[in-house]
Amino acid sequence: MAAHPLPPLRLRELLSACFSAGSLAGHVIRDVVRQGGDLGLVNKADDKYDPQTVADRRSQQRIVHALRHVWPHVQIVGEEGELAQPAPEDALEADVDALCGADFAVPEPLAGELSADDVVLWIDPLDGTKKFAEKKYDEVSVLIGVAYRKRPVAGVMHLPFAGPHGATYWGGPGIGLFVSQHEGGSGAQAAHARQERPALRYPARPLAITTSGTRCNLVELALEALQPARVQRGGATGTMVLSVITGASDLFLRFRNATKRWDICAVEPLLEAVGGALVDKRGRAYEYDPRGDPAFDNDHGLIVALDAATTKWAVDTMADIELLRTLDGTGAMTPEWLARHVFHGRATVTAARIVPGSTHRGKQSSVAKLRVECVVGDTSVARTLFVKRYVKSELPPRSAAHWRRDLRSYRTESRFYAHFYDKLRVHVALIAPLAVLSAADSAAPAAASGDGHPTDEATDRFLVILESINDNDDDATAAAAGAEPPTDTEKAPLTPTRFVHADCLSLVDAKQALEYLAQLHSGALKTPGLVQDAATALWASGGWWSFAKRGGAAALADTPSVWRAVLHAFAPEVEQHFALSGADAAARTRRADLQALGDRMVRHAAYVSAELFERSPAALRTIVHGDFKSANLFFEAASRDVVAFDWQWCGVGVGALDVAYLLNTSVSIDALSADNELLLLRWYYDRFAALLGGRRASQKYPFDAFQRHYVLATLEYARVLISDFWRGMTPASCAAKLSNTNCGLGYRSVPHVLRMIEKLDEGLALVEQECGKAE
Repeated sequence: MAAHPLPPLRLRELLSACFSAGSLAGHVIRDVVRQGGDLGLVNKADDKYDPQTVADRRSQQRIVHALRHVWPHVQIVGEEGELAQPAPEDALEADVDALCGADFAVPEPLAGELSADDVVLWIDPLDGTKKFAEKKYDEVSVLIGVAYRKRPVAGVMHLPFAGPHGATYWGGPGIGLFVSQHEGGSGAQAAHARQERPALRYPARPLAITTSGTRCNLVELALEALQPARVQRGGATGTMVLSVITGASDLFLRFRNATKRWDICAVEPLLEAVGGALVDKRGRAYEYDPRGDPAFDNDHGLIVALDAATTKWAVDTMADIELLRTLDGTGAMTPEWLARHVFHGRATVTAARIVPGSTHRGKQSSVAKLRVECVVGDTSVARTLFVKRYVKSELPPRSAAHWRRDLRSYRTESRFYAHFYDKLRVHVALIAPLAVLSAADSAAPAAASGDGHPTDEATDRFLVILESINDNDDDATAAAAGAEPPTDTEKAPLTPTRFVHADCLSLVDAKQALEYLAQLHSGALKTPGLVQDAATALWASGGWWSFAKRGGAAALADTPSVWRAVLHAFAPEVEQHFALSGADAAARTRRADLQALGDRMVRHAAYVSAELFERSPAALRTIVHGDFKSANLFFEAASRDVVAFDWQWCGVGVGALDVAYLLNTSVSIDALSADNELLLLRWYYDRFAALLGGRRASQKYPFDAFQRHYVLATLEYARVLISDFWRGMTPASCAAKLSNTNCGLGYRSVPHVLRMIEKLDEGLALVEQECGKAE
């Protein structure tokens, strides 16, 4: 017997069915209250109070049965999980024509038939169970949200106790917002009314904020900063969001990790229907993908507002508050805290505020400048601090492998400032650390990294506070930090002056940067035991792009296909640059070598890395910065002296690693002509050798040996380009990211891309020659 064809899945009918199912669920909730007696209350959680009643269970059974009767193939995620089949009185059918009397249109992208694979229904059958058990029925609602391709497109919020027979808010972006007053005991008939965006709201009136009745430290700090005229506390998540939708409040804040996707999927589209937004405390929209997070947590909180300006104000306020939280999350960096942890009792801090516009939240950290007013002795001074914060729970999600690597990098920078700054500042200019703090997650087990050094895996919160080198105050500010005067052999602390960034470095600036590297590399080698300490405390193989860190041979599987796509995308440019149009033997050989570039890189990647990290003479291995590009450098405006920052990837390696990375990511193409490139290599080498002892150092490490390391180091970095960063690259994509100074020039500038291809070919030819001799 042939199976019945599945009915078409269209948003108009689906929204009508959800409207009908919400009303059916509300009817059974009212029946439970009317009948009185035992609510069948159980606690669903072992570690907190998370009640469920017979009304929750019967409501979800009604909704699921009603919707699956029509569309058995649609995925439904309900708060109460998988329940038994409903009793006959709850085995009801949804009415797909329930909204036929309402005047609304479905937006064009959603007007046709939807793929069931892209649709998920999120159900909270009784939002506000605690309030329900306390007989606070006005906070109770039934929530049914329709998510399509991971975002909510329509929602139904039924209020069982609003009016004699209940009321339902429904709609979505492009549909509009409606409220329907139900008529009769079954709720089948309803009068529908379109709702407009509330006219009176902040700043036309004093700020009103709604928040949970359960106290939360972050919310209290937000209220202190935002200074609302009125605060409404208490309620269920759905009705608190509804207070913003209806204009009763301007802002809803909730930051405790106590809500799930089914709490918000229905109300977010209602909010968007009138121009509002629901975001997390970092301003990001949530995705509704049941496969992405099996816990379905809204783990970065909720900010709900009708106006973009109000949303931005709240997000910016939370960024400042979070940046100034102590690492245990229970307090703030108050003036008293700063006096104790940053100035170590040598100054009294009277005030502190984040410099407006200085807060930045990236993938790896949150940073800001902090303006501090101090009293040192009888003198009032001002100080600007640079705060860098890495807290795992506050950063964007990533895979477990990426977390292990990135957390290790945060530990590395903390250790660099805590244990290596004092020894290296004698030789090279460094930004002074004023406080270096870390905290552990007691639930995480200790572990070791693939590099063979301890990882302190439980430590997942780090805070580094540095001096701000663009602080233009007078010399008295140095006293506020309690800085000791430099000895004759020390480099003087950086004076408050004007430092700037530079991109696509000129020959002059490239020399200045190489001077810095020569000082760093030679200084580490001249300090007894420092490189050995770095091998265990920092990265054993310095550089974020090292073979071991980037997944080894397993990460190279796509390299040949990535390269073929690049060769196709850049075919005219490559043919012209390499003069491939000829029919002579040399042109044919060149074409074959270039076509095989991906396979050649895969074949020799392990050899290149081993020659740099394992087989290079131990006496030549120093401390390398590991991410020495122009985006991580400051240039003093007048002298062009350099100071580097961002030491997450510093560790042990030959100095050529930093030199190659700088030249290949940050130097203008004019400064990289064959003559200029040789000039720059000579410049670094001569300064490095001179700082190490001149002629004796040159004899131990001849220029030819350094040049070979430079070629290998260029290949080590180029391996990441050809296996990953060049994926999908075209001349157009280079042009689009040309101004993104955090990206290396080797994948945002076409001339630099062609140069890197040339360097790959030449470097691999050298490696192939070496391997051929070895065989």
